[in-house]
Amino acid sequence: MTDVSKLTADNILAIAVDKPELLFTGDTTIAKMQYRTLVSAWHPDQNPMVDDRVIAHINILYELATFRLKTDNWVLPGVLVLKSIDGKRFNLKYKSTRSFELGDIYVGDTIIAYSLFKDNADLFKNAIKMIKNLKYANDEMKTEIKRSMPEIQTELETDDRLVLLIKKTPDQLLLSDVIDHLKGSIDPKHAAWIVSRLYNLACYLKYSNIVHCGFVLDSCLMSPQEHTISLVGGWWYSVENGRKLLALPGVAIDHVPTDVLDDEMGDFSLDLEMIKAIGRQILGDINGSKLIMDKNIPGPLVNWLRNVATEDAFKEYEIWQSKVLIDSFGKRKFVELHLAADDLYGAKK
Repeated sequence: MTDVSKLTADNILAIAVDKPELLFTGDTTIAKMQYRTLVSAWHPDQNPMVDDRVIAHINILYELATFRLKTDNWVLPGVLVLKSIDGKRFNLKYKSTRSFELGDIYVGDTIIAYSLFKDNADLFKNAIKMIKNLKYANDEMKTEIKRSMPEIQTELETDDRLVLLIKKTPDQLLLSDVIDHLKGSIDPKHAAWIVSRLYNLACYLKYSNIVHCGFVLDSCLMSPQEHTISLVGGWWYSVENGRKLLALPGVAIDHVPTDVLDDEMGDFSLDLEMIKAIGRQILGDINGSKLIMDKNIPGPLVNWLRNVATEDAFKEYEIWQSKVLIDSFGKRKFVELHLAADDLYGAKK
C-alpha cells in the first residue's frame, strides 16, 4: 500500500491521469482513507500554501479509481487484465510492454501477448490460419523447427482488442527488449548467431512456400542461454509466395528495395531483406552506413548485410555459413551471452 502522506507535489503530479493504481490501493475502503489523507494535506482550505493543481490532480485520479473499483476494472501495475466478450477473464503478469503498429505487446514469464486493435481483424485471422497450418516434412524437421514457431495458448476477443497469447519459456527475451537494454547494439559475434538462426527459419519458410513479411525485432524471442530464436510475432503479414501482400510493417517499407515491393506480391527476397535489416539494426544502425566506420564490426559482415538479398534462402544461408561467417570470425565457436530476464526487467520481488 502506498504511504500517500510521504508523497511530494511533484510525485503526485507525475502520475498519469489514467494510472490511479499508482496512487491508490485497489480496495474501496483503503482508497477512501488514502483520499482523505491526501485532501487534508493538499486541499487549499487545509493548507493555503499548496499548489492548487495538486488537489485537482488527486480528484481526477480518485474519480477514476472509484469508477474502476465499482465496475471491477481495477488495474494492477504489471498485470494485463483481459475480459473476453464471452465473459472469460485472463490475467497476465508482464515484465515489459511496448506498442507496435497494430497494437501492443506484453511479455510475461511463460506467455507473450500480442494485443491487436479490432480494425486489424483480417490480419489477426490470417495469423491464426498461418500458424495452425504450419507443416513439417518429417519428425526430424518438426523437432528442429517447431520449437522456433509460435505455439498458441489461446486467442480471445475483448470489447476493443483481439489478443493472441503465445507460449514461451522464462529464458526467452523479446529481441527488441534485449537491444534496448544493450543501448541499441549487440556484440557482432552475437549478432552473427542471431542472423544465422533467422536464416535457418527463412529456409523453413521457403520450404513451406510462406513469405513471413514480419521479420522485425518485436516478432522475435531469443534465448541467450540456448542461442535460439523463435519467430512468434508478425504472422499477421504472412502470405504464400506469389500471393498478394496483405500489409507490411514500416521496417519493410523503409528498408526493402522498391522493386521488391512494387508488384505488392509475396516474394522470398522480402524476408531475406528484412533479416539483413535486423542484422544491421542489432549492430547499431539499420541503414548500415555507420557500420562501415566501426572497426569493431568485421568488414565482410557489414558488406553482406548491406548487399541486396536474392530470393533463395538456401543459397543465402549457404554463403553466410561457408564464407561470410568464416571471413568475419574465423573458425566457428560458441560464445556465451550472459543475459537473463532479471537483467532486463529486475529480479522477482
